[in-house]
Amino acid sequence: MNRTQQAWAGKKVAGALFMDVKSAFNNVSKPHLGKRIEALGIEADLIRWAMSFMSDRQVKIAQDGEVGKALPVDTGVPQGSPAAPILFVTYLSGIFDEVERYQASVVYPLWMTSGGGQRARTKKRWQPS
Repeated sequence: MNRTQQAWAGKKVAGALFMDVKSAFNNVSKPHLGKRIEALGIEADLIRWAMSFMSDRQVKIAQDGEVGKALPVDTGVPQGSPAAPILFVTYLSGIFDEVERYQASVVYPLWMTSGGGQRARTKKRWQPS
């Protein structure tokens, strides 16, 4: 909120990013999670545990009283475990770094909204740096 108020005080436009991640837990990539945990400097034993936790899993689909055969699953965080939300937030935490890095290029002076001969300058300024 403070950044928004600072932008407004400087006669700039401020925006917000809201995300709705569909089937979030089901789409966690094991290799990307491993890289993210490693990038955070988490000790090797915990990384190995997390990778083991997400390994050798299977799913069976049940419909109308019939259960299908077990199929391997190589993505997603096992739901129902207390570790699942922690692993998911860790997985997503890298996105916040990118948003923070990018946010400097999405706060623009208000003068750019004018038309006429300013369109070329406006278009150029609205491009991410």
